[in-house]
Amino acid sequence: MILTLRLDEKSQALFNEMRKRHFPPGRNFLKAHLTLFHQLPSEVETREYFRSLQYRTFAMKVTGLRHLGAGVAYEIDSGELQEFHRKLSQYFTRC
Repeated sequence: MILTLRLDEKSQALFNEMRKRHFPPGRNFLKAHLTLFHQLPSEVETREYFRSLQYRTFAMKVTGLRHLGAGVAYEIDSGELQEFHRKLSQYFTRC
């Protein structure tokens, strides 16, 4: 299971356009996304935990680019995002 963060419409449109412009067309079958976790357990408990979460909208800032080997990602700066990621990490560490 992969967990991504929902972006506001304006940001989603901007990142989708950048992805369309710079990502190889043959590999571009997803919309732009901000991945929080990948390879999470695909279990009922995981889905229930995500449904129980309530989090408010928060600001994020693009601060640079990061080479991922087979691609490039934006570096994102946000105290709220870091706290949210920490909270989720703690939950899955206990599982």
